[in-house]
Amino acid sequence: MNKLLLKVFIVFIASGFTSAFASAVSKQWRYDETVDPMTDEVKASFAYIVMDGTRSGPLITVHCGESGKLSIVMSTGKSVGFGKFPVMYRVDGKKAVDAGDWYANGKGAIVPDSLRAEVVSHLINGSEIIFQIKSNDGSKSYQKFPLRGSAAVIKKLSCLDQEFTSYQ
Repeated sequence: MNKLLLKVFIVFIASGFTSAFASAVSKQWRYDETVDPMTDEVKASFAYIVMDGTRSGPLITVHCGESGKLSIVMSTGKSVGFGKFPVMYRVDGKKAVDAGDWYANGKGAIVPDSLRAEVVSHLINGSEIIFQIKSNDGSKSYQKFPLRGSAAVIKKLSCLDQEFTSYQ
């Protein structure tokens, strides 16, 4: 399972989204798709925010792959290593949530299946989320993400309705 999510994250970073990321305006939510050039079938769709205009910096991606499953990756842009690491997040100035250990693949941490509906709801309904991850050496890195505009973009993802009947 974690290997599949790692592959999804790597494909997202290494795929045809390079131009989208290069031209992305910082701190704005975007939508993009991977389309099969032979059939015009949408193979994957992404809602994402890039904080510094580069794909290696802080970002959140909400992704629908060919399997129809929603995956969410959050990154502070700093390397934390590979494995499971403690994560916390805070939405709209409310009490911080100790979200347990999430699988990290270098810079990005993958939201566990058990928390996807909760995190998607926060991304859609919130105005700001702060994400924090603690690395192997005990250091903590965090990133604040604006959520204005996220609802319209995330709701374009077809797998959202397929997988979550209620996300509001």
